[in-house]
Formats: sequence, C-alpha cells, structure tokens
Amino acid sequence: MISLFISKRILLGFVFSGLLLGLFFTTLNFKQLIASLIDANYIYLIPSIIFYFVGVLVRALRWQILLSPVKELSLQRLYPVVIIGYMANNLLPLRLGELVRSYYLGQREGISKTVGLATILLERIFDALTLLCFIAITAIFLPLTPLLKGLGLSVGIPWILLTISLSAPFLIVLGFLFLLSRYPEQTQKVVLLLTSKLPIKVGKVTSELVGLFIYGLSTLKNPRQLPILVFLSIPIWLCEAMLFFLIFFSFGFHQLFDGIWQMLLIAVLITSIANIGASLPSSPGGIGLFELFTRESLAILSIVGLDRADAGAYALTVHAALLIPVILLGQIFLITGNTSLKGLANQTNIESN
Repeated sequence: MISLFISKRILLGFVFSGLLLGLFFTTLNFKQLIASLIDANYIYLIPSIIFYFVGVLVRALRWQILLSPVKELSLQRLYPVVIIGYMANNLLPLRLGELVRSYYLGQREGISKTVGLATILLERIFDALTLLCFIAITAIFLPLTPLLKGLGLSVGIPWILLTISLSAPFLIVLGFLFLLSRYPEQTQKVVLLLTSKLPIKVGKVTSELVGLFIYGLSTLKNPRQLPILVFLSIPIWLCEAMLFFLIFFSFGFHQLFDGIWQMLLIAVLITSIANIGASLPSSPGGIGLFELFTRESLAILSIVGLDRADAGAYALTVHAALLIPVILLGQIFLITGNTSLKGLANQTNIESN
C-alpha cells in the first residue's frame, strides 16, 4: 500500500532531510553565511532560471521520443506534465513525484501509468549516465581524487565505496532494462514461473503490469532513437550547469577562478556531483543532500579553496533557484488544469491500492 501523506517512509524522509540540514548549518559559520547571502547580487538568477527552464523543455522533448512508440504527444501537452512531476519531487520525499507524473500523464493522455513510469525510469538512467560522463571528462582537467576523498570524509564513507555506490546502481539498472526490452518473452515466462503459486488474479495482474512496463521500454530496441536520446541528455544538464555557472557571479566567485573555461568545468563538475548525490530517494527535492554535496565540492576543491560559509550560501541559492520557480510554475499549471497536487497524490494512492 502506498500512502503519499501518512506513510512512515515519508516522515522518515523529512526527518532525514532535517538531520542533513542540521549538519549543514552546524558545520559552518552561520553569521558569515547570512552576510554572504545578503551581499550576493541576485540579478544573475534571472538568466540562470531561464537556462534551467530551457533544459526542462529539452527534457520534455526527450520524453516525447521515449513515449513515441506508445503515443505521439506534442511538447505543449508534455511540458506541463514534466513541470508538475518536478514540482511534486520537490515537495514529496522518496521520489514520489515520479509516480505523480506517471499518473498525471495517464489522466491527461490515457497512457498506462506503468508504461509512463518505465519511460521515466529510462529518463533517470540517461540522466545519471550523462552526469557520470561529465565527471569523467572533467577529471581529465581537474583534481578529482582529492575531491572524492574529501566528500567521503564529509559523509563518513570511504571515497572508493562512495564512488561505486553512486555510479554502479545506474549501470546495473540500465543493463537490466536492456535485457527486459530485448527478451520480453523470456521475462514474461520468468514472471509466470515466480507467480505460479500466487492466487490466479494476483499472478495475472503482475504479468500484465510487467508486460506494460516492458512495452514502455520500447525505445531501447530502436537503434536510431538511442543516439538521439543520448544527445538530448547533454544539453539538458549543460543548461542546468549554466545555472551553477552564472550564480558564481552572484557571489563574486569568478574572481577565484583561472578563466571562464575553468569556471565552466567546475560548474559542470559540481552540477554532476550535487545531482547524483541528491538522487537518493530520501528527502523532498534532495534537500540536505544537495546542499552538503554542493558546499563540500566547492570547499574541498583546492583550486577554489572557498570557506564553507560562502560555499554554503552559494549552495542554498542554487538549490532555491532549482526548486522555487518549478514549484510556482507547477502550481500555475495545476490551477489552469483544474487539479491540485493533493488531488493527484490521493488519486495515485487510490489507484495504487
């Protein structure tokens, strides 16, 4: 049973977020943090947010391609669904916004929620692999090993184990999804075998859901579409990296770098580390995890050498720029669509049960 508002797991997500924020604020100079926030030039938030929403538009285009084997949909129809899904992720823990997005897609377009969820899972895998590639590329030019060691010390995990735990799951899941899409009949046989001792109704429903999920992975069987999906994943994250890059100017950090190219490389690196670190299905919008990974990345990088308070102010501002505009625009789309997040969440709960 899934309960979006009463579940103990949700309460745990908020508690976890609170603990991480407590750790974030107690490990820096609070007065200096406030001073840094007050002195910042927030005019750079305007182009930053524009870049971010352009990236979301490319996300909608990528999702359009993922859904094309199931149904042809316009960007105009998909863009609000993407925004509302991201809004829900920013307000609900455990990545429940993905469920909300799949249910809202089903409500608007008549597409199976299971199919929608399969395409969203593919999105997340493409995102993670793109970010891992970004980290590998920046490692050629930046001292990555000291940064990973420092992050490992910050969270109390050996840096090699931290690196593996943040990257391996995505590679394993992608390989598993490829196998599902390539061998659907064999998968269905395995499911039937595993559910053979369950009640007939349960086994039938499970088999149907697995079939729909595999159907949602149809894009993986198209060799022409895969390169397009990979290609589209790059500008999505470069647009978000531009948000990180421009907010450097808000805090005067550009004076610490050795040129624009170094700034861009570090912006891409921090974007990748912060988003992979905050991808754990815990707190709403990755609050706490995102701030810690962003702050520590900036503070640990020897070529920057920022104080944790200044880096913390930057992390809070970046995360606010990523969360608040999406929440506001998502609310506008919900109002114009005569629905609400609570209504969607309740509907998700009812249909899941």
